[in-house]
Amino acid sequence: MSDCEDYGDGSDDGYDSEDACMSQGAGTQDTDDSDSDEGDADYGNAILSGVEAHVVKREEYQCLDAEQVLERQREALRGVTQVLQVTEDDATRLLRAFKWNVNRVNDEWFGDEEGIREKVGLESSSSAPDEATRMVDDGAEVTCSVCYDEFPASKHTHVGCGHNFCATCWSGYLENAVSDGPSVLDLRCPQEGCKRRVPEPMAKR
Repeated sequence: MSDCEDYGDGSDDGYDSEDACMSQGAGTQDTDDSDSDEGDADYGNAILSGVEAHVVKREEYQCLDAEQVLERQREALRGVTQVLQVTEDDATRLLRAFKWNVNRVNDEWFGDEEGIREKVGLESSSSAPDEATRMVDDGAEVTCSVCYDEFPASKHTHVGCGHNFCATCWSGYLENAVSDGPSVLDLRCPQEGCKRRVPEPMAKR
């Protein structure tokens, strides 16, 4: 005999067996609903926790106009030229190489000056005029490193590395570099394998 039948037999308290079964069933349903609500709440909290873990904090930033950017660049140049005792042109090249981070320029320079000079294309601090440069100074004729034509030393062009170029080849090299876009900012000697950079004033001539 079922519990519901036992509950109803011989009872005069106003409840019949059907009422008792319904009451017990309702209690079971309430318990199930409570467990379900708690499960839903836990699941929702887990989702929220996951979302919060992936929220990216927005960094604060300041917008600068063109004049403010130029002033900060000038300030960075002054700092590098004074601390490292280099020309403004060399300081510009160093800052470009390290994304205008003055502190990083200083750290890298004092950590390995010669290595940074080579990487950026600056003249070595211990370099001396090579044989080709002395020949130019003596007024001898030189050979263009591109077309191999000989021409008077007074019409040569070189960036201090001893590789000489005639006016025609040099102009063509600059024109091609300018047409390539931003790479002109890191222009090097046309001689294959030479890392000596072209000074900005020379590139603008």
